[in-house]
Amino acid sequence: MNVGHITKRIGAISLATSIILIGWLLLPFRIADPELDQVVTLLSCWVATVALAITCACLPNRTWLRLLGALPFSLLALALPGLVFLSMVGGGPISGYEVLDSVELDHSTVIAYRTNGGATTDYGITIVQELPVVAGIVLAKNLHSGYHEYNATLKVTGPNLILATIDNAPKEFRVRSFVYF
Repeated sequence: MNVGHITKRIGAISLATSIILIGWLLLPFRIADPELDQVVTLLSCWVATVALAITCACLPNRTWLRLLGALPFSLLALALPGLVFLSMVGGGPISGYEVLDSVELDHSTVIAYRTNGGATTDYGITIVQELPVVAGIVLAKNLHSGYHEYNATLKVTGPNLILATIDNAPKEFRVRSFVYF
């Protein structure tokens, strides 16, 4: 095998890796543990950026195209860990999640979380419909995401209706089985 063939193979593997990771980030699949999901998302962004830089450095035939294509992704891959580190001064990119309430439906579970981004941010409420796909992976749909909210309770009021009381203000959500897009 010559060097050009190996370089093309590395570029193709990097391209496939970046496509898979970008697909993971765009689809509504999540890790069941919200904090772990945030860590996986950050790592997926970084690895996808590195893989795109390698793809651009390996696949084009012209040297100037390789340099021009790889430069922005390389700079972003270098800057991303620094940006995450700098954001830790303001509480960090990872929010804490506390389960406030949950209700089981025939087809899924609706969970109300209190989010805590750290000392410099206020609490928030996130309500998510989750359907387990495989162990540790859920198909998730955000029903509500609010800031400056502290308490939430959930109650099933109909076949596909959830009543969420967020800080004493009722809000009704219609959930559809197996509809997550």
